[in-house]
Amino acid sequence: MTGIDHHSTWKPHQLLSETDAALLTVDKLNYQPNVIVCFEVLEHIEPEHCRRMMLNFSKLIEQGGTVFLSTPCYDSKVGAAANHVNEMTYNAFGAALEDTGWEIVGHWGTFASIKDYKDYLTEDLKQIFDKFKTYYDSNYLATIFAPLFPHLSRNCIWELKFNPERNPRLFPSLKDVEGPWGSSSKWQELLI
Repeated sequence: MTGIDHHSTWKPHQLLSETDAALLTVDKLNYQPNVIVCFEVLEHIEPEHCRRMMLNFSKLIEQGGTVFLSTPCYDSKVGAAANHVNEMTYNAFGAALEDTGWEIVGHWGTFASIKDYKDYLTEDLKQIFDKFKTYYDSNYLATIFAPLFPHLSRNCIWELKFNPERNPRLFPSLKDVEGPWGSSSKWQELLI
């Protein structure tokens, strides 16, 4: 192929793995990013801090830019991982994103327990599932079908654009979502 350097590797402009994104400014970055990726972070900080991060991303991202977040979806029947101080429910997280001005462009489950989605499979999907089940183990099936059922997944990836004027919403306002909204005892701080 012409024009492609097969010996080069992609490198991010800047990694901020030890930076508090709630305090980061465009001046500190020296540029305004068009993409922000924040995977498996928000469940490790308390709700109020999470809200400040989501609000600050809107100041950091360039107009029309995209933010990708991933986080577990809290299920009170399963509980949260020991190091997750703030797993949020699927509905609470979606509502909190929209309440802070984010438009949800897309969202996909990344892992879903088969027991949670098996009753939602259409006849066509059941046939595919049964064929896959003869070859793949349950862990693999949990990831193959999860994107189809984000509302039933244990983890989701969210693609966002800042758009406070968007309509219609995918989720009700957070104040209208039945609580508790997550594993943190401070879950109501998402409204502050």
